[in-house]
Amino acid sequence: MRWYLLPIDVDDRRRAEEALQRSEGYLAEAQRLTQTGSWAAQVSLKENVDWPENVNWSNVYWSKEMYRIFGFDPDLAPPSSVEVVRRLHPEDALSHPRMIERAIRDGTDFELDYRLLLPDGTAKYIHAVGHPVVNASGDVTELVGTAMDVTERKRAEDALRASEASLLEAQRPSRASFPNLLVR
Repeated sequence: MRWYLLPIDVDDRRRAEEALQRSEGYLAEAQRLTQTGSWAAQVSLKENVDWPENVNWSNVYWSKEMYRIFGFDPDLAPPSSVEVVRRLHPEDALSHPRMIERAIRDGTDFELDYRLLLPDGTAKYIHAVGHPVVNASGDVTELVGTAMDVTERKRAEDALRASEASLLEAQRPSRASFPNLLVR
């Protein structure tokens, strides 16, 4: 029996793994700070079925921030498209899937603003951006994108608009303030 020793440099592999872990940590922290989650969904099309019934997408990746934004347990698999749609505000529940289906059908990027209604009654405003990934045949096989919780910005904009409206109303002269301006 003979033994052969082959020198293997495990330091390079260890350094690469550490660099990857650091990079993933930086990305997770940036997503937390900006309240932006990332996701990926696999697309499948059923043959011989009319559009849009033939399109199906299933979430295959959600970042921790996506779970936090949508209020799902990060220890579970990514939620199904049906579970996601159930979290949509009832007034937005039709437009969201239609936009996704259009992106799949046309192979186009999309931007979408919608509201979530979480089980505890909390409402959130979301800005999503998505991009289709196509195969060599030009078929959409995957969607990748981001969802940003813009609730604080939306509430600040609404408060600013209300304040501006109040200021305009306060500045509007009334007939009671200027009785000499009344036309007889």
